[in-house]
Amino acid sequence: MTYLTILNTAAIIYILATNQKKYYLKFETERTNYRKTLIGYTLELWRRSSPHSATRTHYISLLFRNRKKAVMIDEADYMIERLTEQGRKQSLIAVFSWLKTWGEVKTFQKYYARVDSEVVNSLVTAFAANHDINHKN
Repeated sequence: MTYLTILNTAAIIYILATNQKKYYLKFETERTNYRKTLIGYTLELWRRSSPHSATRTHYISLLFRNRKKAVMIDEADYMIERLTEQGRKQSLIAVFSWLKTWGEVKTFQKYYARVDSEVVNSLVTAFAANHDINHKN
């Protein structure tokens, strides 16, 4: 029942706001790039400040999946199916270069090991040698 009340209130506010043409709603789906896996939906309220510009005032994001996990799986699938062996190696090194914490490295190892396990293991080993493993940030 409370959802219906919230929905009715949102509808009334939308009708009042759009009559003055200062506000409008924007509805988007969030998907991964390669497989187009649905991550969630975003509903945004925008305020028109001039005929050519607008600013987002409020938004609601309804996520069904963990965005980071879904993107990592999607990138790994893309690397396996579309890139050459040299391209995979370069992509893995590029993605790995952004990692800073041991937790990020373990997550990287978990999702990207199926792309090229030898390269991933060598990157993780080099990271472990250069950083204090006992200090897990």
